[in-house]
This record gives sequence, C-alpha cells and structure tokens, in this order.
Amino acid sequence: MTLEQNAFSTGRSAMSWTWTNQLQAVRDAAGAEDIAMLRPPSFAGSASENGLFKKATMYWSIAASSQNSEQAAQLVDFLVNDPTAQAIQLLNRGAPSNPAAIEAMCDQLTATDQEVVDFLTAITPELAAAPAVQPMGTADSQNTFTRLLSDVRFGTISPKEAAEQTLTEVNGMVAN
Repeated sequence: MTLEQNAFSTGRSAMSWTWTNQLQAVRDAAGAEDIAMLRPPSFAGSASENGLFKKATMYWSIAASSQNSEQAAQLVDFLVNDPTAQAIQLLNRGAPSNPAAIEAMCDQLTATDQEVVDFLTAITPELAAAPAVQPMGTADSQNTFTRLLSDVRFGTISPKEAAEQTLTEVNGMVAN
C-alpha cells in the first residue's frame, strides 16, 4: 500500500507510525500541513521508557574483501561528514547524526526539515540505546507490524494472534 493510500493519509486514522524524514511526504499525502510528530506513549508515562530510538539514517559499509577499502572509506567519510554531500542529501535519508553536518545544511532546510531537526534534538536525551543493525531480510518487517496492528485495531485478529503471526513472519524473513 502506498503512503497516499494508507488509512492516515486518507483521513481514516488519527495517527500513524513513520520515520521523521517522511514528515513532508505524509503531509503531502494527507493534504495537511498541520500534522505533528509526537513522542509515543509508554505504560509507565515516561518518555525514556516508550521504546523510541534513533535509527541510523544509512548503514554505510565496506566489504572486508574490498580491494579499494581506503577509497571506499574516503567515500563513506565524504557521504557522512562533508558539507557538500550534506547540501545534496539534506534530510532525504534522515537527519545526519553528525551535528556539524546538520549545521552545514541549516540554511538550506525547509521549515518541515527544521521541525524534524528540532524534534530530534528535543527528544535525543530521552532515547533508548539504538538497537543493533536489523537482521538481514527484515526490511519489510515494518509493513508486517503495521498490517497486523491494523488487524488488531479493527478486531479481525486478537493481540495474541497478531503477536504469534508477527513472530512467524519476521522469523521467516530472517530465515530466508
């Protein structure tokens, strides 16, 4: 299902989960500029216990067997730290973790981009430790979570069934 077709964008849902770098796309799809990012709730009422984490924007890597590892390292360094690269990428792949990179692009950010940077700056002290890189094969797991959560909300399956199905599907992604 495309972003434009999901329940939130079509006004059939009050809230949705998405990555911060998708805020403008969500606003465009919903036709509403007043959509706001919020911290997720927690059972304990504590922002530090809500499971929110800062995910790396990109997992740049260099193959151990690379014959050009030095040049590859220079490319990764350029993509992560160079103001020229940041001016090209902006927040397209998420907000960079390097504060100097954000500083270098500040005058080029849209109002929405600046809102994302401000939100991330505000919540960073509350965030849990970032998880390890997600296992190979699980790139589609977010769609599984979203689909099964919707099924629970609309009463087509129980939370227990959704949990069991989530584990089965995500474990299957990892195994394949």
